[in-house]
Amino acid sequence: MEYISNFDRPVSYYEKIEMPTISSFRDELRFKDQTTARYDKWWQAATDVIDLIAERVGLNNQDYCLYFLINGSSPIVKKIDEYFDRSGDKVKLKKRIDELENENAVLRSLIGGHK
Repeated sequence: MEYISNFDRPVSYYEKIEMPTISSFRDELRFKDQTTARYDKWWQAATDVIDLIAERVGLNNQDYCLYFLINGSSPIVKKIDEYFDRSGDKVKLKKRIDELENENAVLRSLIGGHK
């Protein structure tokens, strides 16, 4: 998967920009730095969440790349998929056990009724 950013501009884009005054240049730098700081804080928070999920699914001490997709997938997503697959199996087993217990109860009542 390739990610596209609207901020990947060619050099020619910047060559067209007129030289700003010192004051406006400072404002632009401050705005750039504030935007970069916001992105950096967002990224730190996102990696904390990814690390927490990795810890919960048992991937925290393993040598996996957790912060981007590899061949369209992620080790965390695979573990979560496995968990939900097993959860679905558990639900099916629980339903089957309930059915068998009901059948068992019916059979017991039939056997008990003929004694």
